[in-house]
Amino acid sequence: MKKLIKKHKASLLFFIIPFMIILIQFSNLPAKIPVHFDWKFEPDHYVSKTTFLMFPFFLFLLQLFLLYIEDKKGEPQNQTIMTWFYWLLPVLTLFVTLGSIQVALNDTFTFIKLLPSLLPLLFIIIGNILPQVPQNYTLGIKIPTTLSSADNWYRTHRVAGRTWVIGGLLMIFSSLFFPTLLALYFILLASMIFVPIIYSLYIAH
Repeated sequence: MKKLIKKHKASLLFFIIPFMIILIQFSNLPAKIPVHFDWKFEPDHYVSKTTFLMFPFFLFLLQLFLLYIEDKKGEPQNQTIMTWFYWLLPVLTLFVTLGSIQVALNDTFTFIKLLPSLLPLLFIIIGNILPQVPQNYTLGIKIPTTLSSADNWYRTHRVAGRTWVIGGLLMIFSSLFFPTLLALYFILLASMIFVPIIYSLYIAH
């Protein structure tokens, strides 16, 4: 565990940045801070600003828990992919922190509104990584059929990679030409999740 913490020390220390941002803005923040948004990206759940201050710390603990799981499983990992994976949560924490603060302060431009454009890019990146993910219990499509067969894992993640890249590209296309059709966005997202799972079950039986 100590070796893993040392290896991913930079991503763990990154959680200090959103914490310091909240601390600097703490006196300017209202009593309630938005932390969850509906499909129109309007805030629908709030927490106290004291709880919000602890938000990066809670996610830091989640990151430590994920490292603990990897350490206990001890399976071989593609280290480049795992490095990407362990940077995802701290960067997302910073993004959500900035967006929540901007919404709380009634800023006209918010990071939250960029999500429909940025998420497809993230899906495309993940789609390129998925085929390289080795069979493991930490990262990937972890269902009984993929975990019980190395061949099923490999084939499923190749299909998942293509599905996520195509889905991400179609999301960018739909956001540019059909920005009001949010249902299309969620249909694509559902397809990206369920197509690989259905494929895995199909080849297993």
